[in-house]
Amino acid sequence: MREVAAPPRTSKPRDVAIAWEYDVDVAVRRAAREHRPLLVAACAQWSTACLGRVALFEDAAVVRATQPYVALAVDLTDDTPEANALVARFHLRGVPTIVLVAPDGRETQIGGIVDAPEIVDALGEFVSR
Repeated sequence: MREVAAPPRTSKPRDVAIAWEYDVDVAVRRAAREHRPLLVAACAQWSTACLGRVALFEDAAVVRATQPYVALAVDLTDDTPEANALVARFHLRGVPTIVLVAPDGRETQIGGIVDAPEIVDALGEFVSR
């Protein structure tokens, strides 16, 4: 599967960038092994709203708020069997969408355009439940 424009791969140190996983199975196994919640960021290159996610995921407060999570970038650009399987697996209704999955299986979605304070609050609230 091709990479999505947002969130990008980066060579920034962990404290200033999110350590994205790009392989679903690796991310899910890592989250389970480490008993951490999973953050799934679903985007597509044809979505102008997804392009704004680059800046969102580079915001220092957002980077800090993602630290408890295993972060997974999901590319839904093409209508492929793999993309359709991801849509079904994470119950995606559109892009951009962030899905948060707790170790106990509890899920929540954050869809559409959100700003840094909104995502920071949502990430913090989800891990505190």
